[in-house]
Amino acid sequence: MTCGAAWQAVAEKYPYCPFDMSAWLTLGGIALDDVIVDTATGIVYCIPEDGAPHLLNSSVDALAYFLHALEEKRPAYDAEASTDEGVDPEGAADSLLHRMRQADPVAMENPESSWFTVLRHVRNLLRD
Repeated sequence: MTCGAAWQAVAEKYPYCPFDMSAWLTLGGIALDDVIVDTATGIVYCIPEDGAPHLLNSSVDALAYFLHALEEKRPAYDAEASTDEGVDPEGAADSLLHRMRQADPVAMENPESSWFTVLRHVRNLLRD
């Protein structure tokens, strides 16, 4: 299957999707969800394994900021990376949610966004 044929198949799977998928490029994934950038607009989308495509971040810069914030807070929610201060998963999740809403409000408007799944994993010490 060619790259164009692959996106044609995705477009056919979601016929009512309002996004033009012809200029999408796969960046990677978050868990089982594909992360895609629209090369024409710079908007980052997510295609969940079990849901319809949705906006993930308003730009690649915003995506990078979110990923950096997660790594910066890792000692507060990942026991293997924790410091002498210990873990505080609730505090980490609350802080991350605040930072994410400040940095890219549109990314946090959709309650089905993969970012809320990520924050749930942060709260549960990466178990769930």
